[in-house]
Amino acid sequence: LTIGRDGMLYASSFVTSEVYAAMLDDSGHHWRWFRVVSRGGGGVGLDGATGIAVDDDLRLYVASFATDQVFRYNSVTGEYLDLFINDEHHHLDCPEGLLLLPDRLLVASFLNDRILSYDLGGRFLEILGQGWHLDGPQAMLSHPLTNSLFVSAYHRDEVVILDAKTGKKKGTLGKGHLSRPVGLAAAPDDQLLVSSHKSNEVLRFNASSGKLVDVFAAGHGLWAPTGIAMTTDLVLFVGTFMDGLRRYSYWK
Repeated sequence: LTIGRDGMLYASSFVTSEVYAAMLDDSGHHWRWFRVVSRGGGGVGLDGATGIAVDDDLRLYVASFATDQVFRYNSVTGEYLDLFINDEHHHLDCPEGLLLLPDRLLVASFLNDRILSYDLGGRFLEILGQGWHLDGPQAMLSHPLTNSLFVSAYHRDEVVILDAKTGKKKGTLGKGHLSRPVGLAAAPDDQLLVSSHKSNEVLRFNASSGKLVDVFAAGHGLWAPTGIAMTTDLVLFVGTFMDGLRRYSYWK
């Protein structure tokens, strides 16, 4: 899940290899969904759509888990634009989360425990972070206040905190509370929301101290939460493994 720079909500489907977008209707209360990228759209081999991002020019970046590639599409029309990352040097192994920064694109490589950096032309720059401490990296989130990069480490049941420039490990949060973390979202008052896939919860932490604040969402049928995204009006969307999307008011 991601909120595009156009204010729209985008969701990828791993099983169908499609990407959907949603916008509020004229009433401002209901979201209208439509498919942006179809399976095999543009005649390319998108297989297992995972991480997504949208840039200022409304280009949609989509990670292809099974082919170790990142494709770009027109986010409005769904037209295929280009193969942004082809991984000719085999740096990637099953890409998951994408994080678009002003000067580069970060890609979480799930099976070889790496965070890879590419320039905005798709050229490989560096392995920003790698190692056992990133076991199964999924989502990434920038935290400018501490010059940090948060990475959900799925198999380590924690969020790893990296130095945003060097990629060196600075610490962790969530150990003992999270069970298979996936999605990350920034919230007001320097708080961080993390979806805990196996425990069927969304937990809230202080982003700077790493301390658990509370269980933000649980129960009422919330099952296997995955990606999460916060809108500008503080509505949290939570993707689930088999049950579509759920919405929560941040202020509940």
